Amino acid sequence: MTAINDMELAYVRLACEGLSCEQIAKRIFRSVHTVYCYREEVRRKTGSRNMIEAIAKLYDAGILQPKSSYETIRTRSSCPQAMREDAGPVGK
Repeated sequence: MTAINDMELAYVRLACEGLSCEQIAKRIFRSVHTVYCYREEVRRKTGSRNMIEAIAKLYDAGILQPKSSYETIRTRSSCPQAMREDAGPVGK
């Protein structure tokens, strides 16, 4: 696997958060075209057919790390009550 540069890694991390290319472009102050180029470079450098495969390879290589359990708990606790698993029936 060819080395991933800092901007490509920033793109991957934001993509893992579920942001679209347009949202990522605004966040990192680049054009949408540049963000598309980052995506294609990551796919090429990892030898992947799609971004899901590329992300899996980056996790396997230790380049990406899963979020800590604290971040997961903090994120879930900020969900609206209706979105939580323990919210119960809607008609309550």
